[in-house]
Amino acid sequence: MKQVLIFSLDNNSEENWIKYLSLVPKIDKICMENGLFIEERFNDDKNKTQEVTSYANNINTILKCTNLVNSLLNKNNLSLTCIEARQFEPPQEYSLKISASLAPGYCNHDNFKKWILCMKSIDEFAKLNDVKIQRKLFPTKFMIELIANFFNHISWSKTVYYSGNIVGRNGLSVLIEEIEYNVLKEDILDEIIKLTGKK
Repeated sequence: MKQVLIFSLDNNSEENWIKYLSLVPKIDKICMENGLFIEERFNDDKNKTQEVTSYANNINTILKCTNLVNSLLNKNNLSLTCIEARQFEPPQEYSLKISASLAPGYCNHDNFKKWILCMKSIDEFAKLNDVKIQRKLFPTKFMIELIANFFNHISWSKTVYYSGNIVGRNGLSVLIEEIEYNVLKEDILDEIIKLTGKK
């Protein structure tokens, strides 16, 4: 389910607003780690409100993130009130399965170890762009099988570009073949959850 929520800062002094904005990276991290993906935020500095566009697969994810975020805000003597909420059709989740192998002339164990190190950096970048990657390694064949799940084609394109860049900078060459491309349907939630951080 995709939703747009507008939050208003309680006790909305300039000092509290600045403090809240400083916590946004931590809030986004909490949401991302628990499956609530933040697409974008728009701040209204004058009225001390923030519009947040997000999506999640189920109601439990939203409730869990709400509790964790409220706990963080409470520790900082802050609270928010949800003054408006809108629900949209759920986004499509795309699943791409590919195989990749070291190119001829690069197939040795040292290069495969180098490639694995590259994967760690690629995974970190992918996570920041809401792309989930799972792999199976086949060291004796110098190849991998990979499944990537994502909601946004631009995020996937960025990840692919980054992957090619970092592999090339490490003096490697990789052959990629697309195996399967599916669209996964996300569960639709019945209603918008109006959240509040009021004490």
